Amino acid sequence: MEENNKEIGTVQVDKNVLAQVIRLAVAKIDGARLYQSTGLSLYFKNLVDKFKAEGITIRVDPPNNLSLKVNLEVRYGLNVNDTAKQVQNQIKEDILKLITINIKSIDIRVRSIERGSIK
Repeated sequence: MEENNKEIGTVQVDKNVLAQVIRLAVAKIDGARLYQSTGLSLYFKNLVDKFKAEGITIRVDPPNNLSLKVNLEVRYGLNVNDTAKQVQNQIKEDILKLITINIKSIDIRVRSIERGSIK
């Protein structure tokens, strides 16, 4: 059977899917979790962009250039830079397993140190 290389339509990946991949990637890294907004700032961020409330900003510029900003909380006692790099690498690896896209940037901002238990 001859393969037909003509496009038959488009495939779009929703930002919800990317947000899920990011959540799961962060959860794989011991001592890191997404920084959660609270109170009024959570309410107003939810009005504008629901992912920002979770500490995730997703931007896709034509033609498929992905820029991410991820806010983290890191467990006290861990090296913040090393933990942030692990999160960056895990997010990149997990996204590239699922979709073909150019990852322009994955910016990590550590917003808090948690003295309690982070997985």
